[in-house]
Amino acid sequence: MTKQEEYNIKFYTKAIDHRDSFFFDTNNAINQYKSLWFINSLDKSEIEDLIEVINRIRNGQIYDPDFFLTNSEVYQVFNVTFSNPTIFVNGYPVIDIDDLATLLREWLYFLEVNSPSAEYIAPKNNLFYFIKKIFK
Repeated sequence: MTKQEEYNIKFYTKAIDHRDSFFFDTNNAINQYKSLWFINSLDKSEIEDLIEVINRIRNGQIYDPDFFLTNSEVYQVFNVTFSNPTIFVNGYPVIDIDDLATLLREWLYFLEVNSPSAEYIAPKNNLFYFIKKIFK
C-alpha cells in the first residue's frame, strides 16, 4: 500500500484553461494528514529540496536547521516546522519525516509520469498563490 493510499490522499490532473493542472488533494485524507495540502503549493524543485533535507536528516548529516524558515514561503504561510522526527503544521504533529519522504517521492513520480515533457510548476489557482498576491 502506498502512503497516498494509506492516508487517503488523491493525486489527479484536471484541464483548466486548456492546460493540465496537478492536484495533491487532501480533502478526504484521514485525520492530521489533511494538513499536508500545503504540498500542492510546492513546485518540483522545492519538493526535491525537501526530500534532500529529509535524506540528510535521516543519514545524520549536517542540514540547515532554518530550512523551513528560509527555503520556501509556503512553509512560512502554512507554519511548517520540524522537530526530529516529526513535521508539524500550525503547531500540530502531522507526519514522520520518513513517511513524508515516501509520500513526496510518490507525488514526484505522479508528476513525472503525467507531465513527462513539461516542467511541473505549482498551480497558480490555489490558496497559496492568492495569499502571495494579496501580501505583495
